[in-house]
Amino acid sequence: MNQHSKPSPLSLQEVQNIVFVALMAALITVGAWIAVPTPFFGVPVVLQNYFVYVTGLALSWRLAGGALFLYLAAGAVGLPVFAGFAGGWGQFVGPTGGFLLGYLPAAILMGAVSGVKKPALWRDVAAMLLGTIVIYGMGLAWLKHLFPEKAFWALAVGMSGFLVVDCIKMAASLPAARLLRRMTARPQTEEGQQ
Repeated sequence: MNQHSKPSPLSLQEVQNIVFVALMAALITVGAWIAVPTPFFGVPVVLQNYFVYVTGLALSWRLAGGALFLYLAAGAVGLPVFAGFAGGWGQFVGPTGGFLLGYLPAAILMGAVSGVKKPALWRDVAAMLLGTIVIYGMGLAWLKHLFPEKAFWALAVGMSGFLVVDCIKMAASLPAARLLRRMTARPQTEEGQQ
């Protein structure tokens, strides 16, 4: 290769992928800013996970993971992308830390499950349920770590206070994800790899 050769320009698909990763990271940020405070461990009700569901269903597992990595990295370096316009490493060690960190594997899992073969409602619902299990699993484990003397309370309040709202978010995310999926023209493969 010649030292002076120019790098090849990005393909239209590569540009589209970059745009959708950045767009979803931005929408997750806006969803985090729409927060309703609760008395439950300082964990607010946010639209953040609504956009995590949309991201996981609409993008491939790699792009969904990229969007969540970008979002979490932006927060880690101090950009105000989390609920309450917060940012910085402190958010990962506070009450919402486990939930935040759970978004990345949840989005990857949702993208992998929903991206296998042709889109199907049952697969999308299964993907969101599995993603929710990951988010709650990591979030509740972290709450139990922070509040060991209130472990049962962490489990009861950490889940019951939010599950109904999350079910509504999952139902609302289906049409949005399907629309975005058509816009991205996400090709489906037998293995769901992209």
